[in-house]
Amino acid sequence: MATIDSSLVQGAIKRMISTSPAVKSLVRKMFRQLEADASIYEELDSVDQSITEEFNSVVLRKVYITTHRHNYRVIFAHWTAIEHVDILMAFPRKDGYEIDWSWVLKIMLDRDPR
Repeated sequence: MATIDSSLVQGAIKRMISTSPAVKSLVRKMFRQLEADASIYEELDSVDQSITEEFNSVVLRKVYITTHRHNYRVIFAHWTAIEHVDILMAFPRKDGYEIDWSWVLKIMLDRDPR
């Protein structure tokens, strides 16, 4: 059972779940799954080298929260050595979005549970 810290995205999660009962249900399911086994979610395709060099026991993963009307992404750090999850971002998905890797690195260094 993983511990979960969602303090960085509480406002974004509240906005997400307020959009529809279907999104709210999917977000609840996501939290249950993160607690049970976060490794079920897909790894990010490309992670900045600064992060892979700094952290060897973390995997950055993404969750798709999609309905016929809504499309969100949730990005989280899965600390595999201690089974902990830090939810880093939750946002409406848009074509061509880019992750601010310097911000992610700063946040991960601040929250590093090693």
